[in-house]
Amino acid sequence: MSNMSYCRFQNTTGDLIDCFNTMSGTDDYYQSCFDMSREELIALKNLVQVCKDIVELADNDDIVLLHYADKVNVEDDNED
Repeated sequence: MSNMSYCRFQNTTGDLIDCFNTMSGTDDYYQSCFDMSREELIALKNLVQVCKDIVELADNDDIVLLHYADKVNVEDDNED
């Protein structure tokens, strides 16, 4: 199921943090890549590629939403 458009980035950020924790070995669910199904490993590879594509797109400074976020002084809520 996809995220609702009004909270897509909020929900996805949490999910990406979970994925990062798994990849970095700080997640208790998977002890190693051998615990993952073949399908999950394929999805992991695809996710990494999409993340690279997102970073490349963001580095081009062509994203209207990022410019808008800068103008309204969006602060990082993860600085607790």
